[in-house]
This record gives sequence, C-alpha cells and structure tokens, in this order.
Amino acid sequence: MQKQNRTDRVIILVALAILLLAAGLFYFDDWMWGNRHNRGESIGVITQRTGDVRVKFEGDLRWSKPASGQDLVYNDSIYSGQDSQAQLKLGQSDMTVTENTLVVLRRETNVNFMNLAYGTLFGRIAKSDKVVIDTGEGKPIELSSKTGTSIVVRRNPGGKTELEIRSGEVDMLINGKKQHIGQNTRISVADNKIEHVNLQLVKPLASDIAYSEDPGQLEFAWKWANGRKPGIAEKYTLEFSNSPGFETLAAKREVTGALSSTVHAQESLSLFYRVRGPGGELSSPEKVNFVRMHKPLIIRPVAGAQFETPSYASAKVGLEFGKSPRSTVWFQISNDPKFESVLSVDSTEEPKTERELPPGEYYLRAKADYGNNNESSWTDPVPFLVNHTKEGLRLLTEGIPTKVLIPNASYPQYLYKTDEKRVREFLSEHGFLRRFFPFPNDSFDQINMKFDGERELATQNDGRWPKEKLKPGHYSYSYQITRKGYDPTKWSENRTLEIQDEPPRLSGEPQWKPANKNGESEVQWKFTPLLFAAKYDVQTAKNANMISPKEWQVSQAEATTTVKGMAYWRARARDVRGHVISEWSYVHKLSAPIAPEIPQVRQPAAVENTTTTQVERVREEPYIKNGWWLWGGAGDNFVDYRQSNNSVGSITDHNIKGTSGYVEVGFIGRNNIGGLVTASETPGTLAPTLPAGHTIDRTNYDWTSVTAEGMIRKVSRFNIFGSPIVYGLTLGVQQHHVPFAFIDDNLNIQLKYLSTTNASAGLLAEWTRRRWTYYWQMRYQYPLAATADGGAQFSMTPVFIFDGSIGGAYNITRQLKAGMFWNGQWHQFNFVYSDGTVTNSGFQSLFYSNLNFRLGYDF
Repeated sequence: MQKQNRTDRVIILVALAILLLAAGLFYFDDWMWGNRHNRGESIGVITQRTGDVRVKFEGDLRWSKPASGQDLVYNDSIYSGQDSQAQLKLGQSDMTVTENTLVVLRRETNVNFMNLAYGTLFGRIAKSDKVVIDTGEGKPIELSSKTGTSIVVRRNPGGKTELEIRSGEVDMLINGKKQHIGQNTRISVADNKIEHVNLQLVKPLASDIAYSEDPGQLEFAWKWANGRKPGIAEKYTLEFSNSPGFETLAAKREVTGALSSTVHAQESLSLFYRVRGPGGELSSPEKVNFVRMHKPLIIRPVAGAQFETPSYASAKVGLEFGKSPRSTVWFQISNDPKFESVLSVDSTEEPKTERELPPGEYYLRAKADYGNNNESSWTDPVPFLVNHTKEGLRLLTEGIPTKVLIPNASYPQYLYKTDEKRVREFLSEHGFLRRFFPFPNDSFDQINMKFDGERELATQNDGRWPKEKLKPGHYSYSYQITRKGYDPTKWSENRTLEIQDEPPRLSGEPQWKPANKNGESEVQWKFTPLLFAAKYDVQTAKNANMISPKEWQVSQAEATTTVKGMAYWRARARDVRGHVISEWSYVHKLSAPIAPEIPQVRQPAAVENTTTTQVERVREEPYIKNGWWLWGGAGDNFVDYRQSNNSVGSITDHNIKGTSGYVEVGFIGRNNIGGLVTASETPGTLAPTLPAGHTIDRTNYDWTSVTAEGMIRKVSRFNIFGSPIVYGLTLGVQQHHVPFAFIDDNLNIQLKYLSTTNASAGLLAEWTRRRWTYYWQMRYQYPLAATADGGAQFSMTPVFIFDGSIGGAYNITRQLKAGMFWNGQWHQFNFVYSDGTVTNSGFQSLFYSNLNFRLGYDF
C-alpha cells in the first residue's frame, strides 16, 4: 500500500511539472512571438540595423524603432534616415536599405514585392527567387534569377529609376517585355536604355560595415570588367557624395597607375562613392560605412554624487549617457570598483533612464553596442553613494505622567534613616519609574532632558526617569528624542512632574491611658513611615472636616496627644529641607474607651492600665463650602416665547441658542450665614412666521439677569450614605432684562425690552460625598418694579414667576472644582403697553432652560 501511495505521488508531481512547463511555454511564446501572431505571417526579418531606422505597420500612423531580429509582415514600411541603413532578409534574398530610403514590403510565395518611394536599395536575389520593384513610374520591374544575382536599385531626386546588375544574370520583365541581362549592366527604366559598366567596384560594399574604436584606414579597390591592368600614368578619381545621385561631391581623391587606394577615417562616416576612369568611365555607386566605436559618456551620475532616500525606500538614481545614435548602451552597476561582483546589467537605447537602489556605495560603467558583436570597451567606473535621508523624528508625548506616588510599602528599615542616594539607588534598582517615557524601545536611541535651573543635560538610553531625580519634588523639564539616522526632534514644551510619597497609613491600634479627673485620656498611635521623610506634621481636631485643628511635628512615625471623648487625626511627611512630600493621610477617628463601672467595695489595684480601642477609619470630607467661592461657566439654552395679544392674536417662537454665560461670587461664614451675587446672559431669537407684508425690526435679543441674595444654612441630622444634607433659605432681589414684542399700527412687530426688579425667596440643598457635591435650588419671585422701552404707559400683573437649578461638581483639588448645571427661569404675567398711539394688552410667557459647564474655586 505504501509503495502504491509513493507511486501515485510521483505521478501527480510529474503531471504538475508538465502542466507548469506547458503554461510557461505558452506564456513565453506569447511574450516572444505574440506580435507576430497578432500582425500576420512573417515575410522577412530585420537582420541588422544601424542608426535611425524606423518601421511602420499597416494601418498604423506612427513610426517605431525596430529591434534587430524583428519580424516583417505584409505591407510593412521601412525607413532608413541619414547615415543609417537596415539589412533585411526576405525569403532567401537579402536587401540593404541605405540612408534616406523608404520601401514598402510585400511577399507572396517566393516573390518579393518592394515599393521604392525614394532612395537606394542594394540587394542579392537568391536563386529561384523573384523580386518585383514598383517605383511609382507605372513600370514595375520584375527580376528573377537562376544563379543568384547582386543588384542596385536607385530612384534619383528627379523620380527616375536606375537598375544595375553587378554580378550574376537575371531575367527582367518591364512593360511585358522580357530581357535577359548579364552582369555589369545598368538599365534606365524610363526609356529602357541599357549600358554596360566597365569599371567595377570591389570593396568596400554597402553590406560591409567597418567597426573600430580607433581611427581607421579604409581600403578601396576596383577593376576593369575585361580584367585589364591600369596604365602607369592612368588617373582614376574616387568621388564621395552624401546622395546616390552625386548631385554634389563631399570629397574626391586622385589615384594614379593603381586600382586601389587607402583613405584615413578619423570619425564615423557613411558615404556613397564611385570611381571615374581615365576616359570618363563611371562605376556604379556603392556605399562605404565606417563606424568609430566611441565609448559612451556617463553624464549622470557625476563621480562622487550622493543620493538621499528615506529609510523605508530605495533611491531613484537617474542615469544619463552621451552616445552615438547608432549604438545601444550597456551598463553595469556594482559595489566593487573592479566589478568582480555585478549587481545589475542592463541596456538602453535612450540617453536617459533610472534605477532604484537601496543605500550603499556603487560604481557605474558603460560600453557602446553597435550590433553584430561590435562593442566598445568599458568606460572607467564612476563612483556614487545612496544614503538614508535623515528624517525628522516625531516627538512622542502620549502617556507621560504628571504626578506619581512613591508607594507606601514595607521597605528595609535601613532606608528610612539613610542618605537620599541609597534610597534613590534602591528605587531605581527595583524599577520605580522605569517606564516613565512609555515609548517603544525601537522608536529612540536616547532621550535628552533639560531641567529648569540646571545647565547640564540628563541623558537616558531607555525610558527611565533620571535616577538623580528619583525623590519627592516638583520638576519642570523639557525633553528631546534622538535616533541614529534621523534628525533629533525639537525640544518639547515645558512639562511638569510632581513626585510625592503615598500618604501615611495607620499602623496598629492606638494605645490609651486611663482618663484623668477631667475626663481626658492620653493616647499614642503609630503610622507607617515614609521614604525621604525627616519629620511629620500631625493634626487633631474635634470634627472629621478638620476645622480649627491642633498641629505639631514629630520626628518618628508616631504621635501622642490628650483626648477628651473623641477626636480625629491625620498626618503628612516633610523632607530634611522642610518641604511637604506627601498629601495628608485619611482622617482617622479616635474614641476613648468607656471604662466599666466598678463596685465601690472593690477598688482596683493602683496600677497603670493600658487598653485598646477599635479604630474607625473615616474618609476626610475636605470640601466644605465655608469662606469665599467663585463660579464661572458657559453653555447653551432653549428659549420659548409666547404672547397672546388681545388686539391681533398670538406670537410664538422657540429655539436653541448659545453661548450663554454665568458668573457667581459667594461667601458663607462659620456661623453658616452668608450671601451671593450672580449674573447671567441668555441669548435668544424671536422670528415668528408673519403674514405677507409684515416685518419685525430685529430678531436677536439677550435675556440678562442679576441676583443679590442672603442665605442661611444648616447641617441636617439626616444622612445619605453616611454624609449629611446641608439645607438653607435664600432671600434677595433679582433684576431681569427680558424681550417684549409690541405690535404697531401697521401690524409690524417691534422688539423691545422689559426691565423688572423682583423679590425672590427660596430653598437650597447640598450633599457632599467624597469629592462630589450635588446642588439643588428653587426660588419664587414677585415683581417690585417694571419699566418698558419706549412705553408711554406700561403695567404688568404677575401670574407665575419661578426659577430653579440643579447640578453636580467634582473637586479636582481641595480648591478647584468643575461641574455641570441646569438652571431655568419661567415668567408669566399680564400686561398693558402703549406707545401713545397704539395700545397692546394681553398675556406673555417667557421660559428658558439652560445647560452649562462651570469651573469653580473655593478660597
């Protein structure tokens, strides 16, 4: 069974390999030959190109640059520009398209059809092949060869076509007339004029291209058709021209008594040439091609160039080469000046390109490729660098504390009476503030810190708070983050840190001594010692709010005092400099033990008796509102306006609008008698729907109120969750500036103001639990005086005027508090108003409901 399974797996793997291979071959076939499949069957191929050679496909409007080895199909056009040429393979025949020549190709069976628009074609007609050349003169030339024939077809600027048979024999058909033509024959197609060419060029030929990195010596040779030798005094002339018609000569050279010559070529050249014999005989034109293979010039990057890139990306390095239009540039990139290890090899026909490279040291060299394995040597290496950009780090700020407590734990005893340095070292070793800067370890290398009043920087390689500062105190500092490869961050804004000891806690139970004749008992208790503490403040009072306390200092974490009945205590620590280093502890209750009744007949022995009592731990309620306080706040409000006018009907509108403002200043004495002054501004809008043609002169108003009241309060015996309710009475006056809509004789609305001064009386209540205080108040108002803007007569009769508020506040510190409050006013009255012309009477109701946020401070 195992053998069978192994065989199945092998078969499956082989099948998968065959499938992948087939898919790869299909992909490769489409990539390499998809262009051929899509454009039709190939009739030929470009075997070599030099310089500006272009091809245009049938139906296409643009020319493109072909590659060597590119297929040609039916109706492709080939153009060769100045100093350029392309060599084609059409069936078994060869054709050379010289410079400034345009030809359109077709082929059927073994017949090559060539439409020569202009220029010159050099060709070799293979045995049994046919070539049909259409020059546009209406006389197509059909050539067929049985031996292999070399031809030249030239269409001169005048539109005349010449055909030259250089070697071999052809059967030529022009206008239905067939002729057998031998070698060394020139035919003028227009008039069918045939002449023999006695001077024949041997070398160089158009198909021969000489390549050299150095200046070259070009050898020219020619011969007579009958094979005769030159006379010793015969003069021959080598003539050179840029065009096959030799309209103008570019150069010429005299040769005496020889059928050959040498010409020095300093640079690349591509010229037509011919030889003129001593009797004026002319050879057929031929083409000489010499390519001086210059190395490409590396323009960019310059030697020593540096490219910057972010740490997360590679750099785009621009490459630019100075090159011959005939050549392709091959270039290599290495990190070794000897190029023993090559990172990249590529080529480009364009002068500019770019490559993406990661940071590193690189070298670039290049060579020119002129085709057919004709290449220049490599240039000297050009060094350049890719560096990481030094990015700016983001200054991290999240999670940095502003206050920390040194835990009130059980430390080794020696730490409580030793120097600060040993305590700091102990805290550092045991991880206190180890993660003060809670940043990822890979986000920084170093954190620099500046402390106010200090010149030297503190540096940390991790997120610790500096060990030298691991002690109670208030610290003002700024910090900076650094990291290799990045610019340091800017310095942070000034920040603060407060380090304190956790407050003392009661340790054990108080020890009481018997009461004296005045009922006073001496009590001693201990509390937990604190690190860095040199002495302790101790307070006792007769109330849990620690009002009017007795205070003294002790050097040890224990205290002794005399108590009559019951008392409360708390403690805090100070360092050797006398600075407070902890908050007050919780308030603890001390209750003297009740001595049992002892029969008179049995007197206890006169010994000093110590007893213990249960200690009740009471939370301090330090937020009692004795003294001055201040509130300020803002919010949004809902306003509802209603008026029933006996003359014209009703006006109603309601909206939500902001921002309202509120200020309150108050005082309460220790006798629970005090007073307060408040001011508020409530914006609103009156924009009722009006009949067509009627208007309102303005729509916005502000309802302002000022209150001055006295108060008396008392602490009730009724407790909720152990905290009593404080209740009281208020009595005073309120002044209001409220909107009033007056309807004139045109039934348009004029928005006016009423000013009323009202007597007010009400109730208040407060309930405090830990840091939260809850408030409730309501008041009834009665108008004492009222006036109206622009009123010749105004009177009002109250129906109902009431205001109230409810809210809660949290004591952020012993003095600073913040809260959310709702308060509202509801005024209903009957009115009579006259401006001397029109009288309005009716009923008006004004109501606003305000929700605001307040900040308060107890002095």
